[in-house]
Amino acid sequence: MLYRFWRKVQKLIAIEYLSSLSHLKYTTHHKHQAILQSLLNFTVEQGYIKSNPIRGLKQRSPAREKCSRW
Repeated sequence: MLYRFWRKVQKLIAIEYLSSLSHLKYTTHHKHQAILQSLLNFTVEQGYIKSNPIRGLKQRSPAREKCSRW
């Protein structure tokens, strides 16, 4: 039971952190997400946690530029 709570907290913290990076370009945002993903994968491999809480989290898509007509 405690593990599920910890997993939710970790996921919420990670999502909150990634959301705070909205001022960065999406490629930089992807790098931050990849590093966080790798760190959490390492903790799974070392046995600190059972599974990666942000596994499958979608990456932010690039903002579309608005084109002015004519």
